[in-house]
Amino acid sequence: MTSLITVVQPPATPNTTYTPFLTYLHLHQAELQMAQQENHRLNLELQEAKGRQEEQGAQAQRLKDKVAQMKDTLGQAQQRVAELEPLREQLRGAQELAASSQQKAALLGEELASAAGARDRTMAELHRSRLEVAGVNGRLAELSLHLKEEKSQWSKERAGLLQSVEAEKDKILKLSAEILRLEKAVQEEKTQNQVFKTELAREKDSSLVQLSESKRELTELRSALRVLQKEKEQLQEEKQELLEYMRKLEARLEKVADEKWSEGAATEDEEAAAGLSCPAALTDSEDESPEDMRRPPYGLCERGDSGSSPAGPRETSTLVVISQPAPIAPQLSGCAEDSSSDSEAEDEKSVLMAAVQSGGEEANLLLPELGSAFYDMASTIFRGAQIALHPLSPAPFPSPTTRSRGEGRGKRDFII
Repeated sequence: MTSLITVVQPPATPNTTYTPFLTYLHLHQAELQMAQQENHRLNLELQEAKGRQEEQGAQAQRLKDKVAQMKDTLGQAQQRVAELEPLREQLRGAQELAASSQQKAALLGEELASAAGARDRTMAELHRSRLEVAGVNGRLAELSLHLKEEKSQWSKERAGLLQSVEAEKDKILKLSAEILRLEKAVQEEKTQNQVFKTELAREKDSSLVQLSESKRELTELRSALRVLQKEKEQLQEEKQELLEYMRKLEARLEKVADEKWSEGAATEDEEAAAGLSCPAALTDSEDESPEDMRRPPYGLCERGDSGSSPAGPRETSTLVVISQPAPIAPQLSGCAEDSSSDSEAEDEKSVLMAAVQSGGEEANLLLPELGSAFYDMASTIFRGAQIALHPLSPAPFPSPTTRSRGEGRGKRDFII
């Protein structure tokens, strides 16, 4: 607001009486000009203050709007935190499932210890599944720890934000930017949690598939083991039956050998008596001991000389005689003899001898489980029995081709 002041001009003629008045007038004019300038400056400052006041009012309104927006954001964040609780429950359930799967894997490891044939492969698969379960447990622990850290950090930041809103309203823009950053981080964490859940489900499915494969292989191994055990028991029973039959056959052959030996001894005694009646045909060396008339013992594994023939009565002492043979199965106590049916035993012996004499073909058909071992033993027994029954006749020997066929079939059929 300006005031107009009229200044009275003094007369043109100078006068000494008006000099102080003029001086005062000039001073007053200068003060008026300074007052006008100050008034103008104050008016400008007042206008600027009004503009700043309006701007501050608008800024305060914006701050109020941003505070309301931040409150809404905080409510949404709290809602998101409440939504994270089911995820934690799901993580706990996944941990329990992982623990149960680990226990099942341990039980499977104890059961797989009995399967010797496939132990290495199943143990490797079980170790790999345990490592995968341990990795899943480690990931779950890391996720839960990271979630707790994020929650504590978020609570701290929330308290800081509330204090900043109450104390310093000029930092609301920076805090809003920080909240936006946190929202983005929470969104990224949700995305990562979703990815981790997908990976966990995939790994869980793969572990379940591996466990089912391990169970299936274990079942197959158990069934194969049962079959092998049954076959082994059956072979043991057949072996016991064959050994029993061999003991019976050995006892019968020993009995026949004893009879033939007694007959041979009687014949030698008769020949010795005939030789004593003719002393001119005897030498001094032949009269030293009557035991020289006896034949030397003959083992079951020796062969008779088919090309030699007796040259005289005294040369019969060099013929092979079956002595008491050693038992074929000394580890079995007792020799069971079947004396109830002699005719049936003779039939069985004749059938077996005929089978051995025919080259081992029929023996292998009758006893496919023993193969070459039984063929060699039966051939030796048959040769000894034939030499004992017919000392002068050549003992038949199987051809190499027949023997090789018998040994091949025996190796293929005989399993202990």
